Amino acid sequence: NELIISIKEKGETFLNGNETDSEELKKLLKKSSQLPNKPFVLVVADENVPLKFVTEGVDLCRLNDLEDFRLQSR
Repeated sequence: NELIISIKEKGETFLNGNETDSEELKKLLKKSSQLPNKPFVLVVADENVPLKFVTEGVDLCRLNDLEDFRLQSR
């Protein structure tokens, strides 16, 4: 019951290892938020990733009521 959002330096986004775009990620997070047991979300980004990309990932979690998330830097 965990989702891992990985963000690369140029903003490429992956969900559980599969590349995704912003719109698809929004849809998947919305579906996940409707599950009886909302998943834990880990947002992983390299230290060189611009903050705006990390913030976008966090905002998508919050907008979809996925409040149980953590940030991890590599």
